[in-house]
Amino acid sequence: MIRRSITDPTDLAYYLCFGPVGTLDEDLTRVAGTRWTIEECFQTAKTEVGLDHYQVHRYDAWYRHITPVLCAHAYLAITAAQAKNGTESDDGLIPLTLGEVRRLLAHLITTTRPFDYTHRWSRWRRRHQHRARTAHYQRRLQLHQVRLEY
Repeated sequence: MIRRSITDPTDLAYYLCFGPVGTLDEDLTRVAGTRWTIEECFQTAKTEVGLDHYQVHRYDAWYRHITPVLCAHAYLAITAAQAKNGTESDDGLIPLTLGEVRRLLAHLITTTRPFDYTHRWSRWRRRHQHRARTAHYQRRLQLHQVRLEY
């Protein structure tokens, strides 16, 4: 299968596909498109919960490391997704991300500071990120409109 990029028609991706005889082209395209999502999930697990921090030579040691890491990643992802559903976008904060949930839990477990301090710090960071994102989007919109006028 050859998949062409929507934004750059000269960018082609090649896939060698195996499947049952009756597999539809739309199904193959959907599966090829989800590959990026899976790679992002593994990259997030490496960054946030240490998926790649093992030095083992046997399967049972590797399994003892990977299982709790993937469970921790699943827990953080579910918690962040539930928090996104519960927040409103008009409060000037970005929704809780997986990394922010990890930081909040780490502060609860490892520090002796009161949770109020950690909560205020998290809200400040998320408000700052919201302002930066808004300014970035406005700037990109202005640049895009200028290009369209020419």
